[in-house]
Amino acid sequence: MANTITASEWSPTISAIAITGASGFIGQALLPVLSAAGHQCLGLSRQPQPGMQRVNYQSRAQLVSLLAGQECLVHLAGVAHNPTAREADYQAGNVQLTAQITKAAKEAGIHQVILISSIKAMGEQTPPGQPFTAEALCRPEDAYGRSKLATEQEFISLCERFQLQWTIIRPPLVYHPSAKGNIERLANAIKAGQWLPFKGADNQRDWVSLAVLNDLILTCIDNPAAHQQIFLASDGQPLSTEAMANRLAADLGLSAKLFKLPRLVRLLMRIIPGLARTEQKLFGNLTLDIRHTTETLAWQPKCSDGDHQASVNPLAK
Repeated sequence: MANTITASEWSPTISAIAITGASGFIGQALLPVLSAAGHQCLGLSRQPQPGMQRVNYQSRAQLVSLLAGQECLVHLAGVAHNPTAREADYQAGNVQLTAQITKAAKEAGIHQVILISSIKAMGEQTPPGQPFTAEALCRPEDAYGRSKLATEQEFISLCERFQLQWTIIRPPLVYHPSAKGNIERLANAIKAGQWLPFKGADNQRDWVSLAVLNDLILTCIDNPAAHQQIFLASDGQPLSTEAMANRLAADLGLSAKLFKLPRLVRLLMRIIPGLARTEQKLFGNLTLDIRHTTETLAWQPKCSDGDHQASVNPLAK
């Protein structure tokens, strides 16, 4: 049940915030957002990075020492979705790592931890007109999704035992023209002038721009309405795969070359082993109902067609 505290009824008092995985895609953009809001940030990274503290996440003593004096922890570190990773890799890099960091946060005296999870903890697709809700049953479909759900469950269990204030955010695809993974592959194809089979795609897929996700994280910090809550994140503007390709191309200052894949080919893809999953990812639906997020936090995604370019390009040079 949503808390009744609204954004106008609280004033954040947290000043010191630690971010794990600070050298990653989200972390690099989050640090300046938090700093601009007046927070003192400690960025933690496995590798040496300017302005960040190198950390060995396997060393509880080092973690506790680094986190001492921090008030809030935003946990981004983990094993990203990788087709070559094994189940054990995800368990170690997500479930076990999060448990280690949560325990260190308790020992260091931190009282709020925000876990950035993934919509894949819930599943890979939604039926038309039936978006995921925060209360929906989770049915992850691959090793990565299973590890994210297990991570959430272990995280909640530890936080409740330690009496920590916790928040979980489940984003779908995080959008930025310089993002890695699927966005990078699509961007490279557009830059290379490749023809893409997305014309006429009428599916709906939610996504969240990097700026919107970081604004949501900022909103959750020291906000009593965010405590002990799971939030879904999106821009609130689901797009078809065709529209996504055109949006990315526009943000890159280019035009996407699209053609329509014959319906028969798509039908064959659905029954050919190895291609059904690809067809679903390209043309299936994945939508989110974020009303629990917006109503609980009195928050709205600050992104519209008119200001999209400025909103999603905080790192653009």
